[in-house]
Amino acid sequence: MDPARSISLARLLGPTAILLATTEFKNTEIFPSQDPVVIYLNGSILFVSGLSIILHHNKWQPRWPVLITSLGWCALGLGFSRMMWPTTWLGLDTGGSSVYATEGLLFTAGVLLCWKGYWA
Repeated sequence: MDPARSISLARLLGPTAILLATTEFKNTEIFPSQDPVVIYLNGSILFVSGLSIILHHNKWQPRWPVLITSLGWCALGLGFSRMMWPTTWLGLDTGGSSVYATEGLLFTAGVLLCWKGYWA
């Protein structure tokens, strides 16, 4: 395992995860009115990002870098589902507890990755 690659990805993904979680939490009211084309585009970006992470960092040892690999697989799966079924994502309850839990997990992962990437 290349620790420099893990640290580099942690420095990239940590702030990104924090910003995504914060801004999605703040703007939950805009998501039910999205156009399916925007959902499809978002899925394409998530899919390519997740695939890129997996191709360059597919580490499954029980240490902190597994968080990077897990985020890659989550992005790949979410991107795939948004590309395959963009209209299914319309009108979802964006104020539900599962959304808040997901945003909380993403924020926590971002904090952990920032800590490992910048301060550990």
